[in-house]
Amino acid sequence: MRLYFYVISILSIITSLKAEPIYVYQRLNTISKIIDTSSFTKSSIKKELDDLIESSKVDDSNDTLTAKAYFLRALCFSIDLDYGNSLVYFKSSKDLYSRAGESLNIVNVNFNIGILYLNIENYNSAIEYFKLVDSSYTNNLKTKFYYLWGYCLNKQGKFLEAKSKLYKALQYAKPQDKRRYEIKTALIDIAIFEKKWQSALFLINDCKPYFIRTENQVGFFLLQLKQARIEHGNNHNETAFKLAKIAFDGLRKLNYQTFIAEASNDLSIYAELTGKYRDALYYERIYRTVKDSIANENNRWALNMMQADLVLTEKENKIKVLEKEKIIERDKLLYQQVLSIGALLSLLIVAVLLFFTVRNFRISKKQNNIILLQKDKLETQVHLVNNKNQEILASINYASRLQSAIVNPKQYFSSIFPESFIYYLPKDIVAGDFYWCEKIDNKIFFAAADCTGHGVPGALVSVVCATALNRTLYEYEKYEPGEILDTTRQLIIETFSKSKSGVMDGMDISFCVLDTNTNILKWAGANNPLWIYKKENQQLLEYKPNKQPIGNWENATPFVTHTIQLQAGDILYLFTDGFQDQFGSASAHQPIKKFKPAGMRNLFTSIANQPAHQQLEVVRNTFDNWRGESEQIDDVTVIGIRI
Repeated sequence: MRLYFYVISILSIITSLKAEPIYVYQRLNTISKIIDTSSFTKSSIKKELDDLIESSKVDDSNDTLTAKAYFLRALCFSIDLDYGNSLVYFKSSKDLYSRAGESLNIVNVNFNIGILYLNIENYNSAIEYFKLVDSSYTNNLKTKFYYLWGYCLNKQGKFLEAKSKLYKALQYAKPQDKRRYEIKTALIDIAIFEKKWQSALFLINDCKPYFIRTENQVGFFLLQLKQARIEHGNNHNETAFKLAKIAFDGLRKLNYQTFIAEASNDLSIYAELTGKYRDALYYERIYRTVKDSIANENNRWALNMMQADLVLTEKENKIKVLEKEKIIERDKLLYQQVLSIGALLSLLIVAVLLFFTVRNFRISKKQNNIILLQKDKLETQVHLVNNKNQEILASINYASRLQSAIVNPKQYFSSIFPESFIYYLPKDIVAGDFYWCEKIDNKIFFAAADCTGHGVPGALVSVVCATALNRTLYEYEKYEPGEILDTTRQLIIETFSKSKSGVMDGMDISFCVLDTNTNILKWAGANNPLWIYKKENQQLLEYKPNKQPIGNWENATPFVTHTIQLQAGDILYLFTDGFQDQFGSASAHQPIKKFKPAGMRNLFTSIANQPAHQQLEVVRNTFDNWRGESEQIDDVTVIGIRI
């Protein structure tokens, strides 16, 4: 700290000197050292850089010095978490370095822009900028570069690619260097993913003494969290809960939001597995709250960067307009000088001046028209920014209309199955759940589906999945449930494979085909079962699905079609997992837990002999009473059909 104020005092003395290039160069180097050794920046540093930027702008030959000042100013904004201005100054620095032909410095700017996007968890954009970096770095910077690239891939779940980058980073890292242990900490996650428990424990034991010796509390608590995951992988969930609780308490005191979210999510899983349902609900709420807070903060920073980028574009346009206005002012001044001289010349010169006057007037008029067009363009851009929120709201409403379009009206379903009910309760305005029904001749095709996610993302996925079902039935003319699900899976994979962002979404489904002439039911399922209540012996039978989703799956197999002979009075129950996964309790004195499949079995058995409208009322009341004051965690769909 003393060194910091000492350097500041030197800067105050240097400021009084004339801003020749040699002094500007020395001052920028001094500021660079301060930023490298400080985790925050003072206003005097920022003002110093602003003064240097203004002074170096006077001479176009100082592009490199101005670019360096912009770069350091961008670092100051980044340290102050003002990512919008940081992005603007980085791009300004990059433009000047490009004009000066400074390729190595351009690489450095691209690297730092990538770090900006990493800070707001936009890993795709971060990697795009990292790809622009070549191998001209020193070993120390290569270590940081490959580590951050591997970190982004790790967060995206691309563990094999991440492993390659992290081992490259480890190759360049110095022994006992802080970065070396950060790399090993990231490699622990990959070892856990590969279920190499001994390798993961070896890395933990290698890193722990270093973090203790250097008093790196964050690193120490992260090792505790990773060790808990190893215990969980070995089914030692009680030990895993204790280790994760220590990590959670420590990280919460240090206020590391991202790691608090990870710890609370793990604790919710371990608590449920050990029967601590209240703890599971408590940590689940913390996880959702912190996760939403992080997402909101990242969205705010991303919007700030977008707005700042737009402001930069507007500023560049304004500069162009000002330059044109300066040209006009210069021409006007020249025009006045010519008039003054012309008054003293002969009539011949007056005639010549008149010619030039008319020409200059036409040029000025043309330039004024150009300026007006530029101003109109700027006003249009400002108008677009002001309408941004209205466009976002309109897109959500449009998603709601899409959701309504793919869900068949209940009246249509009831006209086909008079003795039936549908309990459909989205978590938000729009949902990832949907029910589907089509009739061709004597065959009725119907299903209950649960797409990845809920709300607007889930609704968008449901549009893709419902469209794939319709295409399979009408375009590809598939009528066997197993074949329908196989073809639907291929259509969904083809749709999402067009995206470069690695979309892995899909759906779980219970799909039926009923022949109304013979009462023969053919059924296939993806993760979701079919339950049939047989009237003859009053038993509830369960038909188990294939344990794979409709979407990308590593060991995908063809879906199995089950053939079932139904009798009059039998009841079919199709449902998604939202009901059985709901947290709640039968009374205020019982522990909070999930409803579970056993609860669904008891519910269906108890209502099977009642009319459809009474069954719907019991299902609705059971869910409301079970949930109580708890938050609804997912979309809910339950369908009952009496043959």
